[in-house]
Amino acid sequence: MENEKRAYDQLKSRIINHIEDHNMKLGNLWYRGESKLFDSMPSTLYRQMNFNGEPDERKVSRLIHFNNIHHYEKWIYDKFTEELKEKDIDLYRSITMNGWDIVFYMQHYGIPTRFIDWSESLHTSLFFATEKAHMNEEDAVLWLFEPKKMNEILRDSYQLQHPEPSNTYENFVNAYFLRINQDLGAAISPNSYSIGVYASGDIERMHSQYGHFVFIPKEYRDMRSYIEEIVLGDSNLQERVLKKLIIPNNEAKLINRYLESIGCDISKYRLNETPLINAKEYNFTEFINRYQTHS
Repeated sequence: MENEKRAYDQLKSRIINHIEDHNMKLGNLWYRGESKLFDSMPSTLYRQMNFNGEPDERKVSRLIHFNNIHHYEKWIYDKFTEELKEKDIDLYRSITMNGWDIVFYMQHYGIPTRFIDWSESLHTSLFFATEKAHMNEEDAVLWLFEPKKMNEILRDSYQLQHPEPSNTYENFVNAYFLRINQDLGAAISPNSYSIGVYASGDIERMHSQYGHFVFIPKEYRDMRSYIEEIVLGDSNLQERVLKKLIIPNNEAKLINRYLESIGCDISKYRLNETPLINAKEYNFTEFINRYQTHS
Protein backbone atom coordinates (compact mmCIF):
# COMPACT_ATOMS: atom_id res chain seq x y z
CA MET A 1 0.00 0.00 0.00
CA GLU A 2 3.08 2.26 0.04
CA ASN A 3 2.77 3.31 -3.62
CA GLU A 4 -0.96 3.93 -3.24
CA LYS A 5 -0.46 6.18 -0.21
CA ARG A 6 2.34 8.05 -1.97
CA ALA A 7 0.11 8.81 -4.98
CA TYR A 8 -2.60 10.11 -2.65
CA ASP A 9 -0.15 12.27 -0.68
CA GLN A 10 1.28 13.73 -3.88
CA LEU A 11 -2.18 14.77 -5.01
CA LYS A 12 -2.85 16.37 -1.64
CA SER A 13 0.40 18.32 -2.05
CA ARG A 14 -0.89 19.71 -5.34
CA ILE A 15 -4.04 20.88 -3.55
CA ILE A 16 -1.99 22.51 -0.77
CA ASN A 17 0.15 24.28 -3.39
CA HIS A 18 -3.01 25.68 -5.00
CA ILE A 19 -4.26 26.94 -1.64
CA GLU A 20 -0.97 28.58 -0.78
CA ASP A 21 -0.62 30.17 -4.24
CA HIS A 22 -3.96 31.94 -3.77
CA ASN A 23 -3.81 32.56 -0.02
CA MET A 24 -6.87 30.40 0.60
CA LYS A 25 -8.08 28.15 3.41
CA LEU A 26 -8.41 24.41 2.88
CA GLY A 27 -11.81 24.34 4.60
CA ASN A 28 -13.25 26.76 2.03
CA LEU A 29 -12.81 24.36 -0.90
CA TRP A 30 -15.40 22.13 -2.50
CA TYR A 31 -14.42 19.27 -4.79
CA ARG A 32 -15.82 17.49 -7.82
CA GLY A 33 -14.42 14.28 -9.28
CA GLU A 34 -14.84 13.26 -12.92
CA SER A 35 -13.66 10.01 -14.49
CA LYS A 36 -12.23 11.91 -17.48
CA LEU A 37 -11.94 15.46 -18.79
CA PHE A 38 -15.30 16.32 -20.35
CA ASP A 39 -15.87 19.23 -22.73
CA SER A 40 -18.12 21.03 -20.25
CA MET A 41 -19.73 20.90 -16.79
CA PRO A 42 -23.50 20.99 -17.33
CA SER A 43 -26.29 20.22 -14.90
CA THR A 44 -27.97 16.83 -15.16
CA LEU A 45 -30.99 18.50 -16.75
CA TYR A 46 -28.95 20.20 -19.47
CA ARG A 47 -26.98 17.02 -20.07
CA GLN A 48 -30.28 15.42 -21.09
CA MET A 49 -31.33 18.12 -23.51
CA ASN A 50 -30.64 18.63 -27.21
CA PHE A 51 -29.56 22.20 -28.05
CA ASN A 52 -29.12 21.74 -31.80
CA GLY A 53 -29.12 25.03 -33.69
CA GLU A 54 -27.54 27.18 -30.97
CA PRO A 55 -24.99 29.56 -32.54
CA ASP A 56 -22.93 29.68 -29.31
CA GLU A 57 -22.32 26.27 -27.76
CA ARG A 58 -21.84 27.83 -24.32
CA LYS A 59 -25.19 29.64 -24.08
CA VAL A 60 -28.86 29.02 -24.65
CA SER A 61 -30.39 31.69 -26.86
CA ARG A 62 -33.23 30.19 -28.90
CA LEU A 63 -36.71 30.69 -27.47
CA ILE A 64 -37.74 27.11 -28.21
CA HIS A 65 -34.94 25.85 -25.97
CA PHE A 66 -35.92 28.17 -23.10
CA ASN A 67 -39.50 26.95 -23.43
CA ASN A 68 -38.29 23.35 -23.32
CA ILE A 69 -36.21 24.07 -20.20
CA HIS A 70 -39.14 25.63 -18.34
CA HIS A 71 -41.63 22.93 -19.25
CA TYR A 72 -39.19 20.03 -18.84
CA GLU A 73 -38.17 21.20 -15.36
CA LYS A 74 -41.79 21.63 -14.30
CA TRP A 75 -42.76 18.24 -15.77
CA ILE A 76 -39.95 16.56 -13.79
CA TYR A 77 -41.00 18.21 -10.54
CA ASP A 78 -44.70 17.42 -10.94
CA LYS A 79 -44.05 13.83 -12.03
CA PHE A 80 -41.54 13.19 -9.23
CA THR A 81 -43.67 14.60 -6.42
CA GLU A 82 -46.68 12.57 -7.52
CA GLU A 83 -44.67 9.37 -7.90
CA LEU A 84 -42.93 9.80 -4.54
CA LYS A 85 -46.24 10.52 -2.82
CA GLU A 86 -47.65 7.27 -4.21
CA LYS A 87 -44.62 5.12 -3.34
CA ASP A 88 -43.61 6.46 0.09
CA ILE A 89 -45.90 9.03 1.67
CA ASP A 90 -43.77 9.29 4.84
CA LEU A 91 -40.62 10.06 2.85
CA TYR A 92 -42.58 12.54 0.74
CA ARG A 93 -43.74 14.38 3.86
CA SER A 94 -40.24 14.35 5.34
CA ILE A 95 -38.47 15.84 2.34
CA THR A 96 -41.10 18.45 1.52
CA MET A 97 -41.23 20.02 4.99
CA ASN A 98 -38.91 22.95 4.16
CA GLY A 99 -39.62 23.03 0.44
CA TRP A 100 -36.02 22.34 -0.68
CA ASP A 101 -35.13 18.84 0.48
CA ILE A 102 -37.00 17.43 -2.47
CA VAL A 103 -34.50 18.78 -5.02
CA PHE A 104 -31.57 17.58 -2.91
CA TYR A 105 -33.14 14.11 -2.92
CA MET A 106 -33.77 14.29 -6.67
CA GLN A 107 -30.22 15.39 -7.38
CA HIS A 108 -28.57 12.57 -5.47
CA TYR A 109 -30.73 9.86 -6.98
CA GLY A 110 -30.21 10.80 -10.60
CA ILE A 111 -33.37 12.80 -11.34
CA PRO A 112 -32.42 15.69 -13.70
CA THR A 113 -32.20 19.15 -12.09
CA ARG A 114 -30.46 22.46 -12.90
CA PHE A 115 -28.06 21.95 -9.99
CA ILE A 116 -24.45 20.78 -10.24
CA ASP A 117 -23.04 18.42 -7.59
CA TRP A 118 -20.07 19.35 -5.39
CA SER A 119 -18.72 17.90 -2.16
CA GLU A 120 -16.83 19.29 0.80
CA SER A 121 -15.13 15.87 1.07
CA LEU A 122 -11.89 15.27 -0.84
CA HIS A 123 -12.24 11.51 -0.37
CA THR A 124 -15.76 11.48 -1.81
CA SER A 125 -14.75 13.41 -4.92
CA LEU A 126 -11.58 11.38 -5.43
CA PHE A 127 -13.64 8.21 -5.27
CA PHE A 128 -15.89 9.43 -8.09
CA ALA A 129 -12.86 10.60 -10.07
CA THR A 130 -10.98 7.30 -9.79
CA GLU A 131 -13.61 4.55 -9.49
CA LYS A 132 -13.47 3.74 -13.24
CA ALA A 133 -9.70 4.11 -13.66
CA HIS A 134 -9.13 0.34 -13.75
CA MET A 135 -11.67 -0.02 -16.59
CA ASN A 136 -9.90 2.25 -19.09
CA GLU A 137 -6.80 4.35 -19.70
CA GLU A 138 -8.47 7.74 -19.26
CA ASP A 139 -6.88 10.32 -16.97
CA ALA A 140 -9.17 11.34 -14.11
CA VAL A 141 -9.98 14.94 -13.12
CA LEU A 142 -10.37 16.58 -9.72
CA TRP A 143 -11.93 20.05 -9.72
CA LEU A 144 -11.23 22.49 -6.89
CA PHE A 145 -13.87 25.17 -6.34
CA GLU A 146 -14.05 28.10 -3.91
CA PRO A 147 -17.82 28.56 -3.53
CA LYS A 148 -17.75 31.59 -1.27
CA LYS A 149 -15.51 33.42 -3.76
CA MET A 150 -18.02 32.85 -6.55
CA ASN A 151 -20.78 34.18 -4.32
CA GLU A 152 -18.62 37.17 -3.40
CA ILE A 153 -18.08 38.02 -7.09
CA LEU A 154 -21.84 37.88 -7.66
CA ARG A 155 -23.15 39.31 -4.39
CA ASP A 156 -20.26 41.13 -2.66
CA SER A 157 -20.51 38.74 0.27
CA TYR A 158 -17.99 35.97 1.00
CA GLN A 159 -20.43 33.35 2.28
CA LEU A 160 -22.54 30.43 1.14
CA GLN A 161 -26.12 30.83 0.05
CA HIS A 162 -28.83 28.82 1.78
CA PRO A 163 -32.35 27.98 0.63
CA GLU A 164 -34.96 30.19 2.25
CA PRO A 165 -37.78 28.01 3.64
CA SER A 166 -40.38 30.51 2.44
CA ASN A 167 -39.03 30.51 -1.13
CA THR A 168 -39.66 26.89 -2.00
CA TYR A 169 -38.11 24.77 -4.72
CA GLU A 170 -41.55 24.65 -6.31
CA ASN A 171 -41.33 28.44 -6.73
CA PHE A 172 -37.82 28.00 -8.16
CA VAL A 173 -39.13 25.53 -10.75
CA ASN A 174 -42.02 27.84 -11.61
CA ALA A 175 -39.87 31.00 -11.64
CA TYR A 176 -40.50 31.69 -15.32
CA PHE A 177 -44.26 31.39 -14.92
CA LEU A 178 -44.20 33.44 -11.66
CA ARG A 179 -41.85 36.06 -13.21
CA ILE A 180 -39.18 35.45 -10.54
CA ASN A 181 -35.72 36.59 -11.62
CA GLN A 182 -32.90 34.01 -11.75
CA ASP A 183 -30.10 36.11 -13.23
CA LEU A 184 -27.40 35.25 -10.66
CA GLY A 185 -25.83 31.90 -9.93
CA ALA A 186 -25.17 30.64 -6.41
CA ALA A 187 -23.12 28.12 -4.46
CA ILE A 188 -25.70 26.54 -2.17
CA SER A 189 -25.35 24.55 1.04
CA PRO A 190 -28.37 22.49 2.12
CA ASN A 191 -27.69 23.35 5.77
CA SER A 192 -27.71 26.75 7.46
CA TYR A 193 -27.06 27.03 11.19
CA SER A 194 -27.84 30.77 11.18
CA ILE A 195 -31.45 30.42 9.95
CA GLY A 196 -32.02 26.94 11.34
CA VAL A 197 -32.46 25.10 8.03
CA TYR A 198 -31.16 21.55 7.80
CA ALA A 199 -31.51 18.99 5.04
CA SER A 200 -33.65 16.02 5.98
CA GLY A 201 -31.83 13.07 7.49
CA ASP A 202 -33.79 10.90 5.06
CA ILE A 203 -31.52 12.07 2.21
CA GLU A 204 -28.89 9.55 3.28
CA ARG A 205 -26.90 9.53 0.05
CA MET A 206 -26.43 13.31 0.14
CA HIS A 207 -25.19 13.21 3.75
CA SER A 208 -22.86 10.27 3.06
CA GLN A 209 -21.32 12.21 0.14
CA TYR A 210 -21.13 15.58 2.00
CA GLY A 211 -23.05 17.09 -0.89
CA HIS A 212 -23.48 20.74 -1.90
CA PHE A 213 -24.75 22.34 -5.08
CA VAL A 214 -24.17 25.12 -7.59
CA PHE A 215 -26.92 26.80 -9.55
CA ILE A 216 -26.16 28.86 -12.67
CA PRO A 217 -28.57 31.02 -14.72
CA LYS A 218 -30.51 29.08 -17.33
CA GLU A 219 -28.90 30.75 -20.35
CA TYR A 220 -25.51 29.21 -19.48
CA ARG A 221 -25.02 25.68 -20.71
CA ASP A 222 -22.31 24.78 -18.18
CA MET A 223 -20.57 25.98 -15.03
CA ARG A 224 -17.10 26.36 -16.53
CA SER A 225 -18.37 28.87 -19.10
CA TYR A 226 -20.24 30.76 -16.41
CA ILE A 227 -17.16 31.10 -14.19
CA GLU A 228 -15.10 32.24 -17.17
CA GLU A 229 -17.60 35.01 -17.85
CA ILE A 230 -18.11 36.33 -14.30
CA VAL A 231 -14.35 36.76 -13.63
CA LEU A 232 -14.18 39.25 -16.53
CA GLY A 233 -10.95 37.98 -18.04
CA ASP A 234 -8.98 37.77 -14.77
CA SER A 235 -7.15 34.46 -15.29
CA ASN A 236 -5.70 34.41 -11.77
CA LEU A 237 -9.16 34.87 -10.24
CA GLN A 238 -10.60 32.25 -12.57
CA GLU A 239 -8.00 29.70 -11.42
CA ARG A 240 -8.70 30.56 -7.80
CA VAL A 241 -12.44 30.03 -8.18
CA LEU A 242 -12.22 26.89 -10.34
CA LYS A 243 -9.05 24.84 -10.68
CA LYS A 244 -8.58 21.66 -12.72
CA LEU A 245 -6.19 18.92 -11.54
CA ILE A 246 -5.51 16.12 -14.02
CA ILE A 247 -4.78 12.77 -12.38
CA PRO A 248 -2.83 10.44 -14.73
CA ASN A 249 -4.54 7.08 -15.12
CA ASN A 250 -1.79 5.08 -13.38
CA GLU A 251 -1.98 7.41 -10.36
CA ALA A 252 -5.78 7.31 -10.38
CA LYS A 253 -5.66 3.52 -10.07
CA LEU A 254 -3.31 3.76 -7.10
CA ILE A 255 -5.43 6.43 -5.40
CA ASN A 256 -8.58 4.36 -5.89
CA ARG A 257 -6.95 1.35 -4.24
CA TYR A 258 -5.82 3.56 -1.35
CA LEU A 259 -9.34 4.94 -0.90
CA GLU A 260 -10.82 1.44 -0.83
CA SER A 261 -8.25 0.43 1.80
CA ILE A 262 -9.58 3.13 4.14
CA GLY A 263 -13.24 2.28 3.53
CA CYS A 264 -14.17 4.71 0.74
CA ASP A 265 -16.23 2.49 -1.55
CA ILE A 266 -19.67 2.15 -3.12
CA SER A 267 -21.12 0.99 0.17
CA LYS A 268 -19.89 4.04 2.09
CA TYR A 269 -21.41 6.39 -0.50
CA ARG A 270 -24.60 4.29 -0.75
CA LEU A 271 -24.19 3.69 -4.47
CA ASN A 272 -25.28 0.07 -4.13
CA GLU A 273 -28.81 1.09 -3.14
CA THR A 274 -31.69 0.60 -5.55
CA PRO A 275 -33.38 4.00 -6.00
CA LEU A 276 -37.03 4.22 -5.08
CA ILE A 277 -37.75 5.98 -8.38
CA ASN A 278 -36.30 5.10 -11.79
CA ALA A 279 -34.39 8.12 -13.12
CA LYS A 280 -34.52 6.78 -16.69
CA GLU A 281 -38.22 7.62 -16.80
CA TYR A 282 -37.33 11.32 -16.44
CA ASN A 283 -35.10 11.72 -19.49
CA PHE A 284 -35.72 14.41 -22.08
CA THR A 285 -36.94 12.01 -24.75
CA GLU A 286 -39.62 10.72 -22.37
CA PHE A 287 -40.69 14.31 -21.68
CA ILE A 288 -40.90 15.18 -25.39
CA ASN A 289 -42.97 12.07 -26.10
CA ARG A 290 -45.39 12.83 -23.27
CA TYR A 291 -45.49 16.56 -24.04
CA GLN A 292 -46.28 16.01 -27.71
CA THR A 293 -48.89 13.40 -26.84
CA HIS A 294 -50.76 15.85 -24.61
CA SER A 295 -50.31 18.94 -26.82
